[in-house]
Amino acid sequence: LGSSAPLARLYSENRVWERMPSAAWRMWSAHPLRERPRQLWEMRFPRAWPGLVETTCLEYGFDPLLLWAIMKQESAFQPGCFSWAGARGLIQMIPSTSEYVALENGWPGFSPDILYEPSVSIRYGVDYISSVLQEFGSIPVTLAGYNGGPHNALRWGGTSVSPDLFFSRITYNETRRYTEIVYHNYRVYGYLYGDLYSSPGVAARGMAAE
Repeated sequence: LGSSAPLARLYSENRVWERMPSAAWRMWSAHPLRERPRQLWEMRFPRAWPGLVETTCLEYGFDPLLLWAIMKQESAFQPGCFSWAGARGLIQMIPSTSEYVALENGWPGFSPDILYEPSVSIRYGVDYISSVLQEFGSIPVTLAGYNGGPHNALRWGGTSVSPDLFFSRITYNETRRYTEIVYHNYRVYGYLYGDLYSSPGVAARGMAAE
């Protein structure tokens, strides 16, 4: 096709979520920050699998913008994504955690490979992350708990200190960086699509520079 631009349009028109952000990224540096068209932002921060995400999040009362922010960092919207730790799928759920979610909900037929199915990964991820959010009540603490473990989030003061102080007490560099990146993603999603959703926490409207 010759360049990234027609590829990006092709991916956008055909809802090829797993390719769209990378094509947009290749065009990213060609535009100064203030001149990047909205369509380019939307390709890089897409509302992937909107039917699955919106339906599942509505059922759980979970913010879809937060789920997309997590999904972008966890898998870059690659359903077949997997990690050295065994995490799989769009939300990168660990099989042992996913099996616990299945048992708690009485969902039969669990096997690690079903996490590669977008509908399964999204449902398991929302079920688990929403429970972490209910425990901590704070998005940064929830993100740190999801990446570094809820027990570590408690150790860092997740239920007893302010979000700013909590962030400074995260001792895992990977978790601190993960929390920072996903929260940045969340702010961008809030800027782009916040008017479409009435979820609490989508109050950020300033486009954060990278």
